[in-house]
Amino acid sequence: SRTVDENTTLIIDSTSGLLANVTDVDSSIFEVVSYTIDGMPAKQPIGSPVTIPDVGIITIDADGSFSFAPATGYTGAIPAITYTISDGNGGTDTSVLALTIVPGPITPAADVNVLPQNTPLSVDAAHGVLSNDLALAGEALMVTTFTVGDQTAVAGNPVAIPGVGTLTINPDGSYSFAPLIGYAGAVPVATYTVEASSGVTSTATLTLEVLSVPPTAKPDSIVTDPNIPVAIDVLQNDIQIAGNTYTVVQINGQPISVEQPVTLPDGSGVVSLNSDGTLVFTPAATIYGNTSFTYTIMDDKGGSSTSTVSVTIRPPSTFIGAVPFTPGTDALSASSTEPYSVQTSGIVVDTVERTGLNSHASILSTERIVLDAVNSARSLNGMTELPSTDSVVGFVNRAIDEQRIAEAASDLQGDLNSQSWMPDGMMGFSLHSRIGEGHLDNASSLDHKLVVEALVRDGTLYIQLKDFTALDTGHRVDWIRRQGEAQFTVQLADGRPVPEWLSVSSQALLIGQRPANIESIDLRIVASFPDGATIIRYVSINTDTGEIEQIENRRAGLERPVTLSQQFAALEPGELDFAILGDFLADR
Repeated sequence: SRTVDENTTLIIDSTSGLLANVTDVDSSIFEVVSYTIDGMPAKQPIGSPVTIPDVGIITIDADGSFSFAPATGYTGAIPAITYTISDGNGGTDTSVLALTIVPGPITPAADVNVLPQNTPLSVDAAHGVLSNDLALAGEALMVTTFTVGDQTAVAGNPVAIPGVGTLTINPDGSYSFAPLIGYAGAVPVATYTVEASSGVTSTATLTLEVLSVPPTAKPDSIVTDPNIPVAIDVLQNDIQIAGNTYTVVQINGQPISVEQPVTLPDGSGVVSLNSDGTLVFTPAATIYGNTSFTYTIMDDKGGSSTSTVSVTIRPPSTFIGAVPFTPGTDALSASSTEPYSVQTSGIVVDTVERTGLNSHASILSTERIVLDAVNSARSLNGMTELPSTDSVVGFVNRAIDEQRIAEAASDLQGDLNSQSWMPDGMMGFSLHSRIGEGHLDNASSLDHKLVVEALVRDGTLYIQLKDFTALDTGHRVDWIRRQGEAQFTVQLADGRPVPEWLSVSSQALLIGQRPANIESIDLRIVASFPDGATIIRYVSINTDTGEIEQIENRRAGLERPVTLSQQFAALEPGELDFAILGDFLADR
């Protein structure tokens, strides 16, 4: 009995063939003279190939040598072959040749694949785990089971790998893997069992790896003023992978952390890192213009990317105080000899008395402007419409020339001990707030005041900024308004530029037709004086009424509305201004 590997031809020579162990007492010459095959009726010819249907081809030679080529894929015993030998002297004998075809081995091969982070992988059968496994011709292969760690599943069923993802290997060798969001790294090796149609089995492995996708940093830009910190979330526009954690790790190639800020080499400022991952750029106090710095982000898988933040540091002043007016030729006049007279009563009289005209006498005609304006202002405060344009705004327009003469006269005289009273007007929805004063450490003997006036006229918001400097003469303090002396910087309270709808003129004036959905605007106003003194205030202005509120520390503190009565109670000499439009309607 002999065995033959599946799909393998067996060849046996005469020395090992059918006559190899034959003996006879009176002869030593033997030959095979005939043979039969079970299931086949006739004797088969010696020396010629004989086909056994569906089994293979047998050839037996007279010297006992033989060969057998099994049919492709056939396994098992072949039909018995009975052969007859002769000693040449008339003696014969018979014996049986038994052959068994055994299944051939499977030669499996390990499989390796990679996939990007957060991306499911699906591989068809043509490229699956069986595509590189070898079996003998005619053998069909299939996956029966697979094991990952301590989990074994029948092919076609998913296996959830804790903290990694889900793997499925199908009987035909196709497979799929769905990684968990954010996972990157090696996947535990899967060992699968492959079985041939002959019943032979073997095992092989599938190794997967999830590759981390690095971030992509993108450029950012910020705008600020000297010595004004500005925060920026550089990560918000960068390309990030879900499930990963990102951190800014370098500025201009230097390490940065919450405890370790980075000073830019050009001296333009310092970059610090907040605990929430945002950056804060603090520009130097005396530098403005354009600068930039690079930032590098890194994810928790080790991927990194670098981009640039472009910085614009605006000049110290967004706009500068009003230019002097040119004297006109209208009713209001002032001289150093004539006594002053006031043709009104009540609040106007009291107010004018408190302005302190000192030795500078004025003739104040209030028939058109002061009386009607103030009387209207009392009832208009807080309303949304002007009941009579002529009674308020109309008088303001007609009083512009009067105001010009008064201001010009004061400027030309140069007498700091005297103060011309000017009908500058608080009317309509105009409110007058004294929001910055007090002796400043860096102002020597000078004291300063920042005044903000607002008016809404025909849906247009007018905001006028005025600066006052106090002069101590030894026996009294006079407030002197010096137009153009202070430099003003105006931003939104959160540090952003003022909106486009609010334009800035050359006369410390902001004018804008406010959008319908804007009820108020919060501003940060900085007044810088030549002696180094600085006043910084935050105000909120109602765009419907012009009402001004002082807000402390970017609305971190209590809001304090400024009402009409509070304004009059807070007035100082030279501070009352009627007709806010008087500073800027020269061309109307």
